Amino acid sequence: MSDLRFDEIENVLASLDLLATLAPLVKRRRSRSHWKWIIIGAHDALQGALVCAIADTTGTNVLSRKSAKKMLDWLEDTSKEYPGEYMAGFETLLKRAAITLPPGDAKDIKTLHGLRNDFAHFTPKGWSIELAGLPRIIDAALRLVEQLMQSDQVSTRMTGNKKRRARGNIEAARAAMGIRNINHRNSQRTARAVAPSQSVQNSLNRSGANSV
Repeated sequence: MSDLRFDEIENVLASLDLLATLAPLVKRRRSRSHWKWIIIGAHDALQGALVCAIADTTGTNVLSRKSAKKMLDWLEDTSKEYPGEYMAGFETLLKRAAITLPPGDAKDIKTLHGLRNDFAHFTPKGWSIELAGLPRIIDAALRLVEQLMQSDQVSTRMTGNKKRRARGNIEAARAAMGIRNINHRNSQRTARAVAPSQSVQNSLNRSGANSV
């Protein structure tokens, strides 16, 4: 049996595959619960895209500060016990990317993060989510995924097929959710990011280290 192989880019693409598959289903009343997986998939795609865009050659600058220190020590002497890797939190990764988001997008992505956390760590409760705002929230994440995956650090590592796969999945998800031509609707809404190496360094210097 052949192996199933993932890297950080394939991880993002797999999440986008999920969005494109499920987005056409959620308009059906009996399939609305699939929004759970669209929320989780969009969040996972965005977190993965952040990792792709800011990771350095050691991969340690996407880890928590404590984990990064242990990994750097281990890389100096691999005869020691492997310490394991622990990813920095989503909000930390967003800060390290030093991305300036329009206020509306920043609010939507914060909401997405909260929704994902509620699903990932679901506690006993009854919970209703307003459906009307979900397409907008998901699209805020998708636009940032697009920007990050089109950065030089990532796009130069993607084949033409992978670029088409990412673009096609995003377009399919948008069309299924009734969101079209979003990138041309208001050019002033485009997020701005500094180069990954500069953004990460700025973050490290600074830190010294639900309603829809």
